[in-house]
Amino acid sequence: MTSPDATALSGRNHALQRAEGRSWRTLAVRPGREEGMRLFSAAVEAEPRRVLRLIEVDFKDGSDGREFDWRLIDLHDPRRRGLVPDLSPAAPAPARKVPPSRGRARVPVRLYAGVVVLGAVLAAAIWFVTHGV
Repeated sequence: MTSPDATALSGRNHALQRAEGRSWRTLAVRPGREEGMRLFSAAVEAEPRRVLRLIEVDFKDGSDGREFDWRLIDLHDPRRRGLVPDLSPAAPAPARKVPPSRGRARVPVRLYAGVVVLGAVLAAAIWFVTHGV
């Protein structure tokens, strides 16, 4: 969270944050809950495809704004509403089984018949050459 100014460090504040990868970027810090809710609603309307959250922030004493406790007030996740596709890796598709063919299999009958006839002709030719008829 970015360091807010000194006046925002006192009391309970509300911060608007936007998801950036695995971290959150603070867009604004407001002192009142109503003001924070209005800011959150305006941000959701302006950027409906972004993941946004409104958190309640209690800054720790003596910190420069980098140490704080927080509680989630509202979350806008467009993936839950179907506005954007889920970016998680998809599960691999199950292996597709080839259905058994129905009826006769496609066999190149002409090719097999041609090979058998050619073999018979060659065998007869060799027999005639070797036996001399």
